[in-house]
Amino acid sequence: MDSGAGFQVFSLRSENHRVREYKRRREHKKTKLGCIACRAKKVKCDETRPVCLRCSRNKRECVYETPEDGSESDHAGGQASAAQTTAGLSSLAAPTLDPSFSPGSDNGTDDAQLWQNLQQYEAELFQMKNSSTIIAFSQGNSLLNHVLLALSACHLRQQTPGSVQHRIAEHFQQSEALHEFQQALDTPRQDLGEQGVSVLILSAILLGQITFALPASETADDEHLDPRSSWVFDQGDSQLGWLDLQVGLHSLIASVAPYGGPALDFVSSIFIQDREDTWWGAQGERPLRAMPSTWAHVLHFDNEIPVHSQASALLDLRDTQPVAPNVFKALIFLGDIDQNFRQLLNTKDERALWMLGYWFGLLSRFEDVWWTRQRARRDHQAILMWLQQLNLGGRPGPQGQAWQAMMHELELAPRAAWRVP
Repeated sequence: MDSGAGFQVFSLRSENHRVREYKRRREHKKTKLGCIACRAKKVKCDETRPVCLRCSRNKRECVYETPEDGSESDHAGGQASAAQTTAGLSSLAAPTLDPSFSPGSDNGTDDAQLWQNLQQYEAELFQMKNSSTIIAFSQGNSLLNHVLLALSACHLRQQTPGSVQHRIAEHFQQSEALHEFQQALDTPRQDLGEQGVSVLILSAILLGQITFALPASETADDEHLDPRSSWVFDQGDSQLGWLDLQVGLHSLIASVAPYGGPALDFVSSIFIQDREDTWWGAQGERPLRAMPSTWAHVLHFDNEIPVHSQASALLDLRDTQPVAPNVFKALIFLGDIDQNFRQLLNTKDERALWMLGYWFGLLSRFEDVWWTRQRARRDHQAILMWLQQLNLGGRPGPQGQAWQAMMHELELAPRAAWRVP
């Protein structure tokens, strides 16, 4: 399957796993359609309707102007807004294949074997109590069916890295899933219905697992992970493509919320038993914990970065028992990552890198989660190496002393003790 097989947004390349930049796929035009509050504060608005993420986080009224007559409107939905809020979801990467190999009509490991693996290793693959609900829900739904087959192929590929057939199957099934996923994204939310919204959210979450798992070109056994193969040491523009779906999920949730309340409750019941712990809930509603004094001294951002909320999410994760069913709670931290924070990561800002590195370190404690284990371990070590070479602890005065403590805490993050209830 070549890159011209009718995919409007996704780039499937046969060498060196990279995510094509969004600007190369679609021309961006400047817009003045942001909400009134964001425009008044002269900050970037993500234009999520009916309530943008910034207004949701700050618990303020979100009002939009109607372009035709300039009148104010607080419910200005539509397909353009939906496309903007889910732009990050379009930056998915395909598995890496041998450049000399062309799948042709061979789609790799057959569906029957993929389903057999899915059923045999259901508990390990999903690591949630209600995984059977997802499998049953996929019957008769082509999108979710391809997503589950891609997830199974990804799991098989990680277990047997030398198998080209598993890599081909992952490539093919993910390609089919992405094609149908894009079609679902292009469908007005109110036309999807409760089941359609449920499938869209389930597919986004499971595709996020596939994207988070290290690609074949970067996969090694757990004892031989190379930190220098991490995106941290990559200067390319697409270095953070793996993060886009994780961040974009929250925009997708916001775009379907007015139409899919029951669907969100249904999906939440599959992944997390306690509804209050759902990671896509409004961050502004979470009780914020006091930030450690050392963190407060070092992690100074402007008002565009919700650092207190992010720090609170890290503290909550540190105190969470690192068992597989709790892994989805780790995604709460990603809910506060917006384009401003992503840009800081892209420019290797030491404060943003420390926070993400600490998150990776805490995530690496979930040793039984197959799709997070390798990336969490490798990228934690990569960020630690990057920051160590900056000699932050060597800065003069209290700043250097604070960074010494921060680096020590970063190094020990994978062994951080969780709080016994």
